[in-house]
Amino acid sequence: MKRACSTTFIRIDRVRDYLKKCSRLRIDKHWYLSLILLVFAGCSTNDKPANLIPQDKMRYLLTDMHLIESRSYRIVKDDSAKRVTKASYLFVLKKYKVDTAQFRSSMEYYLKHPDVMDKMYEQMIDSLSKRQSKLSAEARPKIDSTLIKKNLQKEKHKRDSVLRTRDSIRKKSFFSVKKPQVKKI
Repeated sequence: MKRACSTTFIRIDRVRDYLKKCSRLRIDKHWYLSLILLVFAGCSTNDKPANLIPQDKMRYLLTDMHLIESRSYRIVKDDSAKRVTKASYLFVLKKYKVDTAQFRSSMEYYLKHPDVMDKMYEQMIDSLSKRQSKLSAEARPKIDSTLIKKNLQKEKHKRDSVLRTRDSIRKKSFFSVKKPQVKKI
């Protein structure tokens, strides 16, 4: 049986055969692709790198790096911010005696283990919030009742002296005319 399709005649059975072959190829491609992905996923190792930075040291290092990053947002010019940030990152790595390759491999390991990374970030947030509360407490002046009394007395004295000077100004007017003094004989 033949059917007209855009001025050419194609047999329906050939079309069916062609579609069957294509669907088998698609299934086979997907099968092989999924098999390859499973093999690669199964071959990955979860071993710790030899030069892994310990969690505590990594937490302090990341805390310092986040503080540097927050400071770099305050710098107006992008070029100078990038330069300062890069130099500061290198200073922090040097401070903790870590090279960039060791930091990268450790960061990759911790990123592959999000439960460990989450725990580190929770500890970082706690330490940063404690640091912030400590700094805000130091910035806030301590309330002392005797100082408050002294300040109130000084303010009252200032107000009183201002009122007195106004009164004295009113009494001694610049345009006031002096009465001539007449002597009685």
